[in-house]
Amino acid sequence: MNTINKKLSFIAILRESYDFIWRERGNFSWPFAILIGVLLLQPIYIALHLHWATASSSSVVVLMGVLAFLADLAFSIGIVRATAHGEFRPGWRFFRVDRLLWQCLWVQVLVVLLSGALLMAITIPLSFVIMTFINLRHWFIAAGLVASLVLVYAWIRTRLVLAVPLRALGVARPIAEAWALARGNVWRILGLILLAWVPMLVLSVISVLPLWGLAGKSSFAIYSVWPLMVYVVCYGVCGLISYVVQANCCRALRTVSVPLP
Repeated sequence: MNTINKKLSFIAILRESYDFIWRERGNFSWPFAILIGVLLLQPIYIALHLHWATASSSSVVVLMGVLAFLADLAFSIGIVRATAHGEFRPGWRFFRVDRLLWQCLWVQVLVVLLSGALLMAITIPLSFVIMTFINLRHWFIAAGLVASLVLVYAWIRTRLVLAVPLRALGVARPIAEAWALARGNVWRILGLILLAWVPMLVLSVISVLPLWGLAGKSSFAIYSVWPLMVYVVCYGVCGLISYVVQANCCRALRTVSVPLP
């Protein structure tokens, strides 16, 4: 694997990502509508359950959450492959519900476990130092060390964030390649992903403003349906932008092409 890295350009990646979304909007508009429909099932069910107090078990909510997660992952695979290789599969086939989905799911699990293990290896010894400063009432030093742990975790997760898109593109060792490709570009990649999610953060805050001051489960359930729907749509749009950005980062950083599986 060639690991000669080059610096990502914020402007170039963002412009390319938004241009792609606008140019190809007709090719993935229907799959995106399907994804939003699936994602809306869980919040609508929760709101209706709170209002009518049905006897449904919490396992239904968990099942809907799993379904939404898998649908989102299958959609992200389709978006990554469409962005990097122009592979647009019609209708439901845009969602990669095949072995590639389970491979990407396994990679996602490994990324979470690996990043958690690396963070714990740093946190455990550092926690004794933090507690020492807390006992000495050196609050600013303790807060600085805690903030440094947050930055370290963000650095680790960003170093591995391209693993799932790389697996979606057919890379055999996605975690190792993601770690290598992100070298020298960690904060650029993190900045690009955060910029993709800024619209959701703003719109989601606006969407929940009508819920302030509501009292009681019934009132909350009645008036929470539309804000939840706005939140889910914002999540879907920002997720779409984030997947395209990650795919463009992979394409910009990789120096060798990988054939489609």
